[in-house]
Amino acid sequence: MEKRKKREILIVILLVFVIVTGFVLKSYLTPKKKYIFTTLCSLDGKRVEAVFEVTWHRHLLAPTELEGMIAVDGIVYRGKISGNRTFAEQIRAKMNGDVIVPHFVIWPQHSVEDAFKNYVWLPYANSSSASENFQLICLYSARDVTLYYGPAENAEEAQAILEKMVNGS
Repeated sequence: MEKRKKREILIVILLVFVIVTGFVLKSYLTPKKKYIFTTLCSLDGKRVEAVFEVTWHRHLLAPTELEGMIAVDGIVYRGKISGNRTFAEQIRAKMNGDVIVPHFVIWPQHSVEDAFKNYVWLPYANSSSASENFQLICLYSARDVTLYYGPAENAEEAQAILEKMVNGS
């Protein structure tokens, strides 16, 4: 009789564990979509309007990836991961905490040079949860070789964002 009770308790514990693990995995693996409309500003006071329509994709055995669309002053840039890592390299990258953030290229491309001379990139997108959630943004624009910070309306606010990103506060 007592063996039967122990077995029932063990089955209940295992069932609860499986259900909780399923919910945790579903939550972790569900893509995190972000839609943000904001003003970004450079350290010298140049402002741009930016729209982010991006998605974070988490994986168990590969690094988290960002893809989607960024529009800067009406110019649309698209970013998509085209990985060619081996399975072992992906696991190693995941263990190192790597995050894959592509260069977002102008779309549609009018020439091959568009991909090399007119792109945007998020250099700090993987450095903190505030950056991952786009509460702090640093956007590099190859078109004018400028770093924009935001959300910021002026150079002082951009400087404050930079300091938060560098100091981690």
